Amino acid sequence: MINHVRTLLQNLPPGAESDEFVPVDFVPAEVPEVVQKIKRILWGRTPAHQLRIRQIMQLLHATVVCDEFVRAPDPRITYLPFDNKYVGTADCGLADILPTLQTEITEEDEKELFGDITQEPHNTFYELWKTHDQLPYKLGGLLLAVVACTERART
Repeated sequence: MINHVRTLLQNLPPGAESDEFVPVDFVPAEVPEVVQKIKRILWGRTPAHQLRIRQIMQLLHATVVCDEFVRAPDPRITYLPFDNKYVGTADCGLADILPTLQTEITEEDEKELFGDITQEPHNTFYELWKTHDQLPYKLGGLLLAVVACTERART
């Protein structure tokens, strides 16, 4: 699916809340509460959805590890290159949200979100989230786990 990872992170039907391309046959998944919780924290209560998804995708593409996972399902991406006038500063306020995510996501949430961490890529996502000290990797691991969890919910 074109824009695979972004489409799953948004998990919105084509044309809803975004003028970004979403495949016309995409059907949003019923995602677990932990995914909904993470998205509420990341997006907050304001409808700045388009800006936030651009910020998140810029963060994911900022690291070789995460970029590789973003491109793996389908390398067709329509939103590159990024235009920084829309995205903003390097961490886009995401660094301020990280402590809330770390506090709010419980061990039970992690089990549901990351799945079987003895298997790849779940182990990589979990290790990035739990042990990395740099924001793009730490948050990247969490966001890629959200994508994987959403993908599991679709099947």
